[in-house]
Amino acid sequence: MNTPYRDPQPANILHKFSKYPLEIVLAIAVLVYLIIIFGESPSGFLQVVFNGVTIGSIYALVAIGFTLVYGTVWFFDLTYGAMAAMGGYAVFYLAGSQVQNIGRGALNSPLLNLFFGVLVAAVTFWAFRTWPYRKYRHRINRTLLLGIGALMAVALGMYTTFFLGAERSMLHIYLSPLIGVLSALLAGLIGYRTLIAFTTGKSGTNQILKSTGVGAGLIIGIICGGFIFRTPGANLYITWVVGPLLAGFLGLGLYRWVFIYILKGTRSNMGVLVGSLGLLLAFTAIKSVIFTPAGKTLPDTFGSSSIVIGGAYIKPFNIFVVIAVLLIFLGIIWLLKKTDFGKAVRAISDDAEVAQVVGINSTAIISVVFFIAAALAALGGVFFGEDNAIRPTFGFILLLKGWVASVVGGMGNIYGALLGGFILGLVENFGIWHLDAEWKNVICFTLLVFFLLFWPTGLLPRK
Repeated sequence: MNTPYRDPQPANILHKFSKYPLEIVLAIAVLVYLIIIFGESPSGFLQVVFNGVTIGSIYALVAIGFTLVYGTVWFFDLTYGAMAAMGGYAVFYLAGSQVQNIGRGALNSPLLNLFFGVLVAAVTFWAFRTWPYRKYRHRINRTLLLGIGALMAVALGMYTTFFLGAERSMLHIYLSPLIGVLSALLAGLIGYRTLIAFTTGKSGTNQILKSTGVGAGLIIGIICGGFIFRTPGANLYITWVVGPLLAGFLGLGLYRWVFIYILKGTRSNMGVLVGSLGLLLAFTAIKSVIFTPAGKTLPDTFGSSSIVIGGAYIKPFNIFVVIAVLLIFLGIIWLLKKTDFGKAVRAISDDAEVAQVVGINSTAIISVVFFIAAALAALGGVFFGEDNAIRPTFGFILLLKGWVASVVGGMGNIYGALLGGFILGLVENFGIWHLDAEWKNVICFTLLVFFLLFWPTGLLPRK
């Protein structure tokens, strides 16, 4: 007797649904809530989306750097919050204090300028010994080579001290050489890598491509440096580069000369956690002493006037922030997936001891990771400060928001950091539709506890 055929698909679908009851109920509840909000005010709904995506992109930027460090060394660096605050205060120190007429003219601390000058010199000399010295010490006299490195370090340190203490209205002149060199290096690297990708790798090709990349980089560097030199209005935007760079030097220095020795002494990641907490509190207190605890505002940027889209208001600067974060995210993905540096980072993340055995300089690679992460945090602080008043503690808040975004997206996963940042920004802003803005932090940390209870690995768990 033939049994009639039955399609098993509905049963399979019901079985799959029964495996995720919480997710289904939550998705339905969120959808209903969004429909209600849209019905109350379509333009208000769109405004909340714009606001959520803007602040979410900043959270995502902070979370990307936080995840980059955690995914490499597997410990929490709480000084990351101080780096975020440093970005906003660097802009205020170099461009904002003059606008607000602090004391007699712009705020200027010779001791602070000297500190960063010494820091830049020390990191430069360490970087020289880590790469050029090791590479050429068998070809060039070692004493001569170290002397060249020391001269470079001292010159860059003095240059840093000079422009930090210089007349603020002349920053575009004093910093045009730095912008030119950075533009040349970046353009040369991108040009060389692009040409390599489209060539067949014939004999002698690499040397030609290197020469072409160097030439293109020099031309672009001269053009960028000349443009900055002739553009006084670029002062504010120059500080967007200077602040993250200084934060990067500080982040690298902390790992190389503080965290490594804490790890050796305590033989525990908990020691680094406690040490970084102490440093975070110390840096916060120092900011309060130098800048006072009162809130500070940064100068207006381009696109400060809002435009209307569908009845909602958004600033062109906010659109720039979202696009910049997405481009930075793509750059980090390229760095981790397509370069030797990225391979070394992944190897250290999987097993640091084995990576060192096969010849990877773990200390150098991790130091660069800390440099990049600190620079990203500072840039997040810059973007945040342009729309909000900055205070000595705002970096700690950004650190927590970046951490929550990482938990939501998936700890140690760069893609999860981006997703978590946008989700956190949207949840915060939609959550206060019927509440006061002060409830944002309550919603944020309730979301954290909710994910730790039900999805502790996040939406995109690291494999």
